[in-house]
Amino acid sequence: MPTLSPAHPPPSRRSPAAVHLRWPLLVLAGLALALFFFRGATRTVAPGLRDFAPPYAGARLFWQGADPYAPDAVRRELSRAGAGLDEAPPALYPPGAFLALAPFAVLPAEPAKLLFVAASVAAWLFGLVAWSRLVGAAGPGLVAVILVALACAPLHTAMMVANPAIGAAASLLLGTALWRGGRSVAALTLLLLALLLKPQLGLLAVPWLWLDGARRVAVRLSVAALLLHALAFTRLGVAAPSFLASWRGNFAAEAGEGSISAAHQLSFHRIDPSALFQSLFARELPVAVSLALAAGLATWLLRDRLRRPPQSAAASLEILAVGAVCALLVGYHRAYDALLLAPLWLRFAASPAWPATRTARVGFAIVGLLWVLPGGGFWWMLGRRLPESLEALAAHPLWTLGLQRHQAWLLVATVPLLLLFRPSAAPCSPSSS
Repeated sequence: MPTLSPAHPPPSRRSPAAVHLRWPLLVLAGLALALFFFRGATRTVAPGLRDFAPPYAGARLFWQGADPYAPDAVRRELSRAGAGLDEAPPALYPPGAFLALAPFAVLPAEPAKLLFVAASVAAWLFGLVAWSRLVGAAGPGLVAVILVALACAPLHTAMMVANPAIGAAASLLLGTALWRGGRSVAALTLLLLALLLKPQLGLLAVPWLWLDGARRVAVRLSVAALLLHALAFTRLGVAAPSFLASWRGNFAAEAGEGSISAAHQLSFHRIDPSALFQSLFARELPVAVSLALAAGLATWLLRDRLRRPPQSAAASLEILAVGAVCALLVGYHRAYDALLLAPLWLRFAASPAWPATRTARVGFAIVGLLWVLPGGGFWWMLGRRLPESLEALAAHPLWTLGLQRHQAWLLVATVPLLLLFRPSAAPCSPSSS
């Protein structure tokens, strides 16, 4: 006798974890969307090109055959494009960046900035989703990571100042995901854009491809990027022979007492260990030392991957995550460059067995959540606006070396977490592509 199904099927069962996490996730979603809108989107649409001004004007001058590094020429071009004359910090972007920004150079100033930021944010979010599908990340952990990504201060800072770093980080994240997904042409196009737009970020694509088993592709990508940079360099050398002297003057001004100097009063915007070292010991950490530390860290953490290519997407994402941390340890990096850490956050959400201990997972969760806090500029401005009775608080080392530089400390704290809990020894998701 056949069994009849009940008229009213039993309610679907939910895991206790999903029930308990529902309200915290709803609160986090509300907070993330509010922060994204008020701290990111509303400040993005405010008038002004900010960091986008030098590369935008430089791209326009480059295609006109003029010197894109001459301050007076940059100001005149910004004026013609409808931007403010006060938005002309020294231009230091490589000539190849002007090739990558060519589609935006034909637009008026404000529409170009908004389109660049919108496209970059969309690509970064698509990269997060694409990688999450590749590694099989799902459930409350993935939702929490995406919400934290939407709420993180580096994203909002990059949106507000319209720094090309957001485009480079987005191209790298989405390009690596597309490569793992088998869409090689689109992937290599995006990775090449990252190498042109901001080489210090996009360069991560080359060792990632090499360790992922695509060594010939890594070499070809490097050669293509070098050729395009060389072509742009040659064009400037012919059309505007004075460009190199202008670039050297800009670099000397910025590296000496300008905004990229570790001794500058606003160096709290930097997240690399060199600026933190300067604030603690009144001397900058030599690049050779930070490079050696990063190379040693990468070799130790990825020693298993050096012997054989990764067999799963999760292992490939792990290489990208470790590489991102190591890349941020070397050279000059501001808060928006921390968008490179998205693979680390995703790797954390991809497997309940990574890291292998509860202590490590709690540590990674705390460090990840603290990226939501406002950056150093907020605490610096708040300190200047405190009443006289609290002025001593803003001068205290816990304020100047702690709160104002907390993003640099978060990056530093990630290193011992990676070393202590050896992610390469942890199980990887079975997902592969």
